[in-house]
Amino acid sequence: MEIREHYNNLKRKSHVRHDSETANIRYINNFIKAILIRYYVRPKMSILDLGCGRGGDLKKFSASNISEYYGLDISEASVYDARLRHNCGSSDFRCYFDSLDVYNTVFNLKKEFDTISCQFSLHYAFSSVKSCEITVGNINRHLKIGGYFIFTVPNKEEILRRYKEDKLNNKFFRIRYSGEGNEYYFTLTDCIDDCIEYFVDMKLLISLFDFFNIRLVRRELFDEFYSSAYKFNREMAVRMKCGDLSKEDLEVISLYEVCVFKKF
Repeated sequence: MEIREHYNNLKRKSHVRHDSETANIRYINNFIKAILIRYYVRPKMSILDLGCGRGGDLKKFSASNISEYYGLDISEASVYDARLRHNCGSSDFRCYFDSLDVYNTVFNLKKEFDTISCQFSLHYAFSSVKSCEITVGNINRHLKIGGYFIFTVPNKEEILRRYKEDKLNNKFFRIRYSGEGNEYYFTLTDCIDDCIEYFVDMKLLISLFDFFNIRLVRRELFDEFYSSAYKFNREMAVRMKCGDLSKEDLEVISLYEVCVFKKF
């Protein structure tokens, strides 16, 4: 599978990322995720992390003093690294990992979670309506009443707007889109190499979640969310190495949005 192979191969390139030109973009993305987690995760909560990758958010969840964490990802190599990261750390919460295509496989962990997180991954659920239905069912099955589903995704409307204006690239990123269909190919220097992605159909997602009484309670573009979060968490942003936003940085981060659903 193209997506699985892409993220398995990323492990080989990880050593070059700390000094890359896109480091500030990653620092800002990490800050946004940290603030989002701080807003919707409290002590003793249980967390399900869909598309957990190499466990890059483990420290963010640990800072909220969670009690239990389940991380699932399609990439076996990423799950291996996530386990290693947890075992080498000092986290005192229960931690479980598994390799699973969470967007195309119906699964049941026989447990409900306080918060389900899905960072920079949910767009892979939109390869088809069926995949989206499976994903929504998986989330509903594992989310407690009163619980939150928090995620970050590319914004379809923003990408299409830039397509019409012929502004789908700068020195850091490139999007290849034919102008038709639901898929495009995304490149981000030292991070993602021409990997297939899918437009997030927010109307479809809202409709599917509505059936389970799961409602959209927050939706903000990254640049708006970052501006507000930075204002009230400046010391944290500095600690996480967030530098000044260049024009090119802004063009990348403003492709994305923060979304939160709550189960009533």
